Amino acid sequence: MAIDRAIERAHNQKQAKRRYYEKNKEELNRKRNLMNSMPKYAYNKAKWRAEHKGQEWSFTEDEYLNMWFESPRILDEVTGFLKTAWSRRGSNPATCAQMVRKDINGPWSVDNCQILYCGEPIPEEEARWADS
Repeated sequence: MAIDRAIERAHNQKQAKRRYYEKNKEELNRKRNLMNSMPKYAYNKAKWRAEHKGQEWSFTEDEYLNMWFESPRILDEVTGFLKTAWSRRGSNPATCAQMVRKDINGPWSVDNCQILYCGEPIPEEEARWADS
């Protein structure tokens, strides 16, 4: 009986969360997009992800942001304007930019990372993880 009540309570909590999200979806997505666009938040999130995966993180906040903002600009087909990699971060596989490590076993650092646009091949001489 107690187990049935616990299962029912968990189900009710999930339903309540789902209803809350549906009711406030636009506001929650707006806040999420705003947080993701903030440089300090993005730096802390990237650092946490690397450390959580057990990868060495050697970037300072300034080095990390400079790499994003000083990367080559790319033409946005929709607007016709040149945009930085920072503004192209995201999940759209046709237009996004991503930071990759040249040596996957090395640290996340200025010397070991580069910004690539999605679909752009990683240079063969720098892609050493195929052997490891």
